[in-house]
Amino acid sequence: MKQIAFLIPLAALAGCGSSSGDYMPLAKGKEWGYEVRAGFQRNISTLRVVEPTAVGSTKGWRIVGSLGESRMAWKDTKLVVSEFANCRFSVPVPLLDTAKIPQKSKSQGDAFTQAHTWKGKIESFGITRPAGAILRQRSTKLPGNKAELVQTILELSIGGANMEVRTWFEKGKGIVKQEQRTNGSLVVAMDLLKYE
Repeated sequence: MKQIAFLIPLAALAGCGSSSGDYMPLAKGKEWGYEVRAGFQRNISTLRVVEPTAVGSTKGWRIVGSLGESRMAWKDTKLVVSEFANCRFSVPVPLLDTAKIPQKSKSQGDAFTQAHTWKGKIESFGITRPAGAILRQRSTKLPGNKAELVQTILELSIGGANMEVRTWFEKGKGIVKQEQRTNGSLVVAMDLLKYE
């Protein structure tokens, strides 16, 4: 079975004037530069917001780069995705919900809270399969980064395979880190190098 690469030509989108959009600030021409690691390969990929497009019934953005194309939008407080590099979702799947970001507390620790569930179909490499997903989120920090981040885990079940997309969002920059795992094994990861 071919691997489904979810890593967003991974820059997401922002809604105009929305404080939610601070977690993916974009407009036409915005760019992110990432170091992408897959196995022993390391590459630099630049992602650029190129034009408005429909994401389900919501106005969103098309983002292109060497990893492929993504389509994302802010729907109220949710960042939703209808297309990643080589797959499409029948119903946009949530990648972040700013209304459900838990406040970091000593009693909570580093626990994730469930933000959403999703059911739909995923089309990849010409094959459509039923799928389900759970989105979990938490407030956190990365070593060497003083900024407060939101980490999300999108757990996807697709025809017997379990995939996980872990994403770290920094307010004012967007996605600063992302990892995709299939059945527990790291498939691809990326780290932000620059944001313009």
